[in-house]
Amino acid sequence: MTDRLPFVSYRPMRIADIEVDRRVLGGFRRIFPFWGMYVIAVRRRNQHKTERQLEALGVEVRRIVTEAQDGAKTLRRLTVWLVVLTILNVAFVAYSAFK
Repeated sequence: MTDRLPFVSYRPMRIADIEVDRRVLGGFRRIFPFWGMYVIAVRRRNQHKTERQLEALGVEVRRIVTEAQDGAKTLRRLTVWLVVLTILNVAFVAYSAFK
């Protein structure tokens, strides 16, 4: 009897080697648009959140790089003064040794 009335009988459908009732698939078709909208909303929210975090990270990195550049300038200045004072000290020691 199930062979004569195929539209009335229960015939499972195979999706990815899993037997699924056609009624379940019909339910998924009705639910899917709402689920899809939910997933899109969550992904959009996560994307905005990530963009804000990246922007904050960029501001922090820019601040750190600026501080590092200022520190490098100060370090170069101190290095030049150290070399000049070392040469001056060597000159005084040599002068007093020859005197």
